[in-house]
Amino acid sequence: MYCWICGDIIFDKYYLLPTDETTSNNYNQILKKVHCFEFVYNILCENCLEIYLNNYPLSFKKIMKREIYGK
Repeated sequence: MYCWICGDIIFDKYYLLPTDETTSNNYNQILKKVHCFEFVYNILCENCLEIYLNNYPLSFKKIMKREIYGK
């Protein structure tokens, strides 16, 4: 697997960040299907996740709502 931001190869420890996209056409995304719902996650390494959460203007609660509501 590859990190969504830096593109480094990830072997052991990775994080999944819910995205608001509906399709997975990229090699650094995971598509999870639950019944009739589809969730798309970006794969991140630990360093990139920390940078993303520090620099992205949304709070962590809004990011988690992407998984629940899709937006």
